[in-house]
Amino acid sequence: MKIAVRDFDPVFVGIGRFVLAAIPAAITLWFLRLPVPNVRQFFSILTISACLVFGFSWSLAEALIRVPAHHVAVVAGSIPLVVAVTAAIRDRERLSVSFWLVAVVGALTVTGYGLAKSSGHVGSADLFLIGAAVAGGIGYAEGGRLGREMGALAVSCWLPLVAAPLALVVCATRMPEHVTQIPASAWLALGYNGVFSCWLGFAFWYRGLGRGGIGRIGQLQLTQPFFTLIFISLFFRESMAPGDWMAAGIVVFCAAAAQVRG
Repeated sequence: MKIAVRDFDPVFVGIGRFVLAAIPAAITLWFLRLPVPNVRQFFSILTISACLVFGFSWSLAEALIRVPAHHVAVVAGSIPLVVAVTAAIRDRERLSVSFWLVAVVGALTVTGYGLAKSSGHVGSADLFLIGAAVAGGIGYAEGGRLGREMGALAVSCWLPLVAAPLALVVCATRMPEHVTQIPASAWLALGYNGVFSCWLGFAFWYRGLGRGGIGRIGQLQLTQPFFTLIFISLFFRESMAPGDWMAAGIVVFCAAAAQVRG
């Protein structure tokens, strides 16, 4: 997403990528004859759409134009705790005391990291990130729950289709003025976000959440900052301080410890 927002409006990227995802999603639904959601399931998909499309993606895109990508990557690691809390309330998952301990440690680590990077001041980007974390956590947990009923692939297909009409309206005013001047790298980045991040990736993620437990598997997302930092250092050449790596290492440890059943 960081590459795409260099040349596109962040809202156009964050919301518009789901419009792109609707194309392979519709083809897959038709070809595989995947189930059509009933009324209750449809409202659940609307909830997921509101959280992930208009809550998480929009807020994350806005934050990316204000702070470095590694700041966003590590702070967004607080999402797994929101997933766990949502799973405990919504699905009544029973998670051990040791699980909650490492989950809280991981969340406190990314929170402390964010405050340290901003010299103790909470800026507009951090407010966007907090909103993204809460919305993303709820959306992931609800998607994992619904995936058990309909199938993860069906949920990942219906999500962009339900979001597409409103997403098109939002993106209509955010279209780039000079489309031909947008570099190919930005278009490729947008396409990748649409096909993989907003469609196919959800199918695997929701299946994993449904099979392994939403709260526990959700903690694996803490490892995302670690891998993100590696790719950022390789492709963006953003300088990485020892504290960045230390924070990533702690949250990776917490993600691994959360998988131990107590």
